[in-house]
Amino acid sequence: MQLPFRVSVTGFFVLSTATLVLFARVLAASIAVPGVVTISIAIILLGLIAGIVREAASIRTPEGTTASPDTTGVRTAAIDLSMVVVGNALTFVLSVESGLGPVVASSVVGLLAAMLVRKHATAVFCGSFVGMSSPDVYGYAGVVLFAGICAGVVFVAAKRVMNGFGGKLGTVAFTGALSASFLLQARLGSLPVPVGTDALWVLAYATVGAVVTYVLSVHLRNGPVPASAMVGLLSGLLLPVLHGPQPGTLFAVVAFCASFTGMSSPARLPTSIHIACAGLITGLVFLYASPFFDGAGGKLGTIAFGSSIAVWGLQQLRMRLQFVSGKAYH
Repeated sequence: MQLPFRVSVTGFFVLSTATLVLFARVLAASIAVPGVVTISIAIILLGLIAGIVREAASIRTPEGTTASPDTTGVRTAAIDLSMVVVGNALTFVLSVESGLGPVVASSVVGLLAAMLVRKHATAVFCGSFVGMSSPDVYGYAGVVLFAGICAGVVFVAAKRVMNGFGGKLGTVAFTGALSASFLLQARLGSLPVPVGTDALWVLAYATVGAVVTYVLSVHLRNGPVPASAMVGLLSGLLLPVLHGPQPGTLFAVVAFCASFTGMSSPARLPTSIHIACAGLITGLVFLYASPFFDGAGGKLGTIAFGSSIAVWGLQQLRMRLQFVSGKAYH
């Protein structure tokens, strides 16, 4: 039995809304800084909106959808949901109970999933992002488990839409974490915006993290989940040693965030230049997203998702303007 097409439309709406809310908050936060940053983020938001509108136009009917050709039946949906919950639980235990921290824990779970249950690796990896949620925010494991179930539902609903953009899995996790925080009244945290040298390192590691992941995934044919997990694991282990515990942990989080950008498909972002631009945008948005939704698993993926769509959307706008200009000229 195939799930109704309107389920996919609902998934598209949920992912788009969550991403737009975060990026709109980022634009509002950037207004307090010099104009070039605000203008840059406004252009990024324009690209994001253009990309979402372009995707929406392609899924108005089942025949016109850009969704995966695979149908999603009830049995498959149940398996996907359970895999998301499993990834969530494993990551939370490794992160909190075993003390590995969220980046290393999620990376380990992603690598294990790619090796042991490759068919379901994306669902498990998606759940791992929910498991990165802060226990200080959500209070106890039961709340994070509930967030994982919410994310599993969204994963199923959105499985056939908006594919190929890095960060989609994290955005699914983010919607689950936000749902849990709203329904259970968990108060999300806030962090200061990194400045000075730290900000420059953030931009650098975001760009490098995205490109390295893309090279591992596409050019070296490791696939997106193992590539992102490898970058996350190496970043989580090495950067705190290179830069010291506090800044190193921040930079590891940034590199892991950008690795989701690097999970993008060549059909969406075809070259390393596109990925580098999306990575740089990821770093910029990461900076000004710091005051919002801290502790919610999947926030990093949402930053990557919106950045990837923004680059693709701006490219679509450029092509459209060239087409219109050409018609006007002739």
